Amino acid sequence: MIYKFFAKFFYLPRMRRLDREIGCSLKFNYIPADFIQSIMTCEMTKTWKNFGLDIIKGKNHFTIGKIENGVSSRFIKDSIAYQSWLGAYTVRLASEKMFSPQDHFKLAIADQNSWLRWYGDQHPITTTEGFTPINTEELVLGNFKGTLYEFGCQTHSDVGATRLTRKLLYAADGEAVLYSLGNPMLHFKPKNFVPKETDKPYETIDLQGYIAIFDIKPNVKVVLYANGTKETFPQLKDDLLAFLRGCKITE
Repeated sequence: MIYKFFAKFFYLPRMRRLDREIGCSLKFNYIPADFIQSIMTCEMTKTWKNFGLDIIKGKNHFTIGKIENGVSSRFIKDSIAYQSWLGAYTVRLASEKMFSPQDHFKLAIADQNSWLRWYGDQHPITTTEGFTPINTEELVLGNFKGTLYEFGCQTHSDVGATRLTRKLLYAADGEAVLYSLGNPMLHFKPKNFVPKETDKPYETIDLQGYIAIFDIKPNVKVVLYANGTKETFPQLKDDLLAFLRGCKITE
């Protein structure tokens, strides 16, 4: 109850101020049925700066697989939403220098490795080596035009924690509260975001999906992302594209 009070009256207003500091905000008008019908947000400024990226402010928006049998299907290996992310980054850069597609991918690499650490992986690995981004089309969202890439990476699964660390419980608490605040029809508990034990902890997997890059201003970027695993991507790709095309960008 205290955590929910803090999130509602302190955390969410802070996220709205962060939108103003970055210079844009996002609204997601379509979330596929296999995913939680809410978007969680968090600040990523420190994570990205520590990764060496030249930014002033950064924010993440994301959702994961819906709850099945008491746990998010992101953690269920035979689910279509296994290890899938849908979301976006908003970033204000420290300068107007060129930010290459590879720099944009670094946002996701830093994010994924940070998430894996929250979920107990002491040696996270995320690499795009061996994967060549494919420029597929121009993506138009209202007044903004972006470039859509199909991409892939190799990383670890976040399923593997054999004990409930304080860090994992804190993350699960946050997800339960923030997803529920994003959609009052949802009522989650922290245990919904704690994976079941597995005999293949933090296994290496290939992810495949889309990234769409928008230059809002010379130093303000929006990066939409949506992915599945290499195995689920063919089934998910239409829904992933619909999610991206349903985003609204506002300055």
